[in-house]
Amino acid sequence: MRDAVERWAADRRADGWTVTHGPVAVEGFPFALRARIKAPHMARNEAGEFRAWDGPAVTVTFRPWDMRRIDFSAPGTHRFRFGPDRRRRDATVTARRAAGRAILDAAGRVQRLSIMLGGAALAPTRDGPETAARVVRVTLVAPRDGAGPAPEPHRRPSLRLRVEIADIDLPPTVRPALGRRIEKFALVAVVKGRFAVGPPAEALAAWRRDGGVIEVERLGLAWAALDVDADGTLALDRKLQPVGAMTARITGFRQTVDALVAAGAVRPRDAMTAKIVLRVLAKTPEDGGPPRITAPLSAQDGALYIGPVRLFHLPAIRWN
Repeated sequence: MRDAVERWAADRRADGWTVTHGPVAVEGFPFALRARIKAPHMARNEAGEFRAWDGPAVTVTFRPWDMRRIDFSAPGTHRFRFGPDRRRRDATVTARRAAGRAILDAAGRVQRLSIMLGGAALAPTRDGPETAARVVRVTLVAPRDGAGPAPEPHRRPSLRLRVEIADIDLPPTVRPALGRRIEKFALVAVVKGRFAVGPPAEALAAWRRDGGVIEVERLGLAWAALDVDADGTLALDRKLQPVGAMTARITGFRQTVDALVAAGAVRPRDAMTAKIVLRVLAKTPEDGGPPRITAPLSAQDGALYIGPVRLFHLPAIRWN
């Protein structure tokens, strides 16, 4: 087991990573092989882009009868450093519970990766305000090589993604129109097209030029009175800002528009137009629930639209 850890570290070093760790304690034989690795550290500088991770003690578990399944846990504080050499940023993720599972294919590559965080907090900068979440679940699945001719590069799935986050508490430094508590966020999507290695802006620009898109099978959001369930396609424009067309099923739209007006995010004139359009589109379910609308939702020209009605301006994303 210790040899396996060292071989893995040696392989990463051969790939250009700096890998160090503290003592490795092994236990559990014969029903499990469990290694506890203290003070893990990984770093790499490639094409001027620096990436590093320092974590708490990591426990890795194998079953002798199923060596392709790897369970791991690492509760505590994870520190990430990334960015160009002269503009490196620090971020931390802290979790009371942090566990996951990796499933390998026959060639030893990760086919499926699942991660669960409980009592998690994210600080995107050193000593910055934290965003907390009660539960975070992320699953990444690599595509399998199928039979028949391979699709064109921009149509080839590179990743299947599932994200579920419950009870998100935004930092006190922000005052969103709908409140600091987001009850639920869910995303199921397929990323098509390959990402190049390099700074985010350059990698995303190359992905966009090659026709990369994200097919959203489900986007769910429960925030105050607003409840959204949507599906569609997202991409990036020439300025690397999100564009897309989706079909959204929305409840709580009247209260949401009022909250956006009160916060100054939507002009009263636009809100009046939106309410008229939404009232026409709204239908009351047979079970007598709140009115619900099904309408096109689009992002274009730096704004979010529902049907032909412009709701509000979308802040520009700075990828550097």
